[in-house]
Amino acid sequence: MFKYYTFTPVKTEKTTIDFRQKTEDVEVFRFDGNVVSVSGEESDIDALVEEQSAKINLTEITQADFAELVKNSPQIENIRRQVRDEIAKKYLIADEIKLMKLPADDTDRVAYEDYVAQCRANGDAKKQECGYL
Repeated sequence: MFKYYTFTPVKTEKTTIDFRQKTEDVEVFRFDGNVVSVSGEESDIDALVEEQSAKINLTEITQADFAELVKNSPQIENIRRQVRDEIAKKYLIADEIKLMKLPADDTDRVAYEDYVAQCRANGDAKKQECGYL
């Protein structure tokens, strides 16, 4: 299961109080904008949340709010870039345009569309791993 949070780091004279991962029972994915998604058993996530400093104003948010906050984050953009790069390893842009002009049942076009779908599915799997989808 995933839970999603925003927080505000607090700088003190000697340190910065931040969201802390204190256990290996949960996996924490950090995103720009002081947003985290936390994956694990609900009781383990709740225990981790209870251990956080009240000073950081930790607030649980919905998955939809989380997705909106991180949709243009470097982490999600990196996954999108990986998908584009994987497609580009096999097909040049000019080839993609040419293939899209072929009939929908053309074997080359079908092979291209299948490859693109596979690359996108790999990207979606990475997004699911961090709770984005």
